[in-house]
Amino acid sequence: MAQELIEQDPVLDVNEAKAIIRDGFSLWYQLWSDSNQLTGLILHENDNINADSHVDYITEAFLRQKLAMGGELTANSVRAMLTPTVFAGCVSTGFAAYNGVSRNLASLPIVSDLDHIAPHNIPRQANSSSDVGEHKAHLAAGNIHDLLPHTPILVDHDGISNDTIDAQLGLMVNFSEQMSLILERHGISGIQPIIFDSVDVTGKSGWEAKFELHRSAYEHRIPVVGAYDIGTRSQGFYFPYHIPNEPLLHGKINSRDVANLNVQQLNMLLLPKLVGPIPDVPTDYARQYFA
Repeated sequence: MAQELIEQDPVLDVNEAKAIIRDGFSLWYQLWSDSNQLTGLILHENDNINADSHVDYITEAFLRQKLAMGGELTANSVRAMLTPTVFAGCVSTGFAAYNGVSRNLASLPIVSDLDHIAPHNIPRQANSSSDVGEHKAHLAAGNIHDLLPHTPILVDHDGISNDTIDAQLGLMVNFSEQMSLILERHGISGIQPIIFDSVDVTGKSGWEAKFELHRSAYEHRIPVVGAYDIGTRSQGFYFPYHIPNEPLLHGKINSRDVANLNVQQLNMLLLPKLVGPIPDVPTDYARQYFA
């Protein structure tokens, strides 16, 4: 089995890998430039953004990281570097997501949040009290640039909105389709964009944004990984929307629910193990969904 997996992930010549990554960098930047008025995404200010520097940096970082294990640049490692990822919510579990993904050199991120760092956010991530008052998405972009100094990071300072989310995910799908054609010319299978959902669920506006995110991901067939950290408990989810007939939000919540239910009721439906029993959830309603 191990040998079979190795054969499915061929080693690439370093120069070939660099050429593929450079093509991906240029395509990502060009598609963003053509659509930034529709997507509402801005490029994080950084004077070091450069295709050649980006390619040299992440390939050298990868090879040095894997050197102790005899690692080489493989098809799957290049695919991972070129997978566009939305980080919706940039603190707590959102921080853990973009920090871990960036350290593994996946370098086409979109960070989205609408709020500013508060004192209670600091214990949940590797920042300091001097960051209080900073915009969460801007701070996330800066943290990623500390790890990947030459990568183009796209930032949404207004958070998830039904005015822009379809255009943002459309950008990801467009890139993935065109990049997959480039990869296939090198004998490498295509890529699938992914979303990490850490949208806050403590207020109704957060739930409305979360539903719009999942609605658009469902329509664009982009899988979503979700994680929520409330109090001392955490819970993770996976929504494989790229699979045909996969229901929206596991079939537990629809647009009518978001319009009519309060936050506790919505959380109880999606996060029963995390939030515990909520007394004001209508018994018949809960039975219908938990049956």
